[in-house]
Amino acid sequence: MKKETILKKKELVYAKKPNWSQKAKLTKKFLAQTMEINGIKYNRHPHGGGWVSEKAKVDKTVWVGVFAVIKNGIIKHQAIIENRAVVNCTGLEKGVEFNVGNSAQVYGSAQVSDSAQVSDSARVYDLAWISDSAQVSDSARVYDLAWIYGLAWVSDLAWVSGSAQVYGSARVYGSAWISGSGYLNKSTDKNIKLKN
Repeated sequence: MKKETILKKKELVYAKKPNWSQKAKLTKKFLAQTMEINGIKYNRHPHGGGWVSEKAKVDKTVWVGVFAVIKNGIIKHQAIIENRAVVNCTGLEKGVEFNVGNSAQVYGSAQVSDSAQVSDSARVYDLAWISDSAQVSDSARVYDLAWIYGLAWVSDLAWVSGSAQVYGSARVYGSAWISGSGYLNKSTDKNIKLKN
């Protein structure tokens, strides 16, 4: 019999799935961490420990999870940015005071960019992307691989999911559910399953 190496149970190493919403120990030393990317300085946010660039304006009442990054934008009120979400907004539409605010949540690996706005109690998560001058408000949900861009607006109790793309001046409102993979550039309050 060949001599084989037998691992005892205590020697086994198990792969552990990362817990992206874990809360870091927010010690003074941890919160004092800084980093620089392309000449832009990032600091840890005191409420959650996530990275916030010197270009961004983030209220202290905002939760920025330890793995989240806010590159630019105005984040206010009790908004929550966590997991691996990224906010990189470069402007505001006329009459708009923030990019993410109220009790809105951006999480998973979702992104909010350009002059987009997420407000009220809206949720943007998974790999969803809100860009250009698009808005997600009220109790709307945008998730999976959905992309809202242009001047599109998702509001009320509407949900957009799958790899749906809502763009142009489209409005998705009421209790509409938009899913599947395809494009929507018209307004609706009906349920639609998009197909390429």
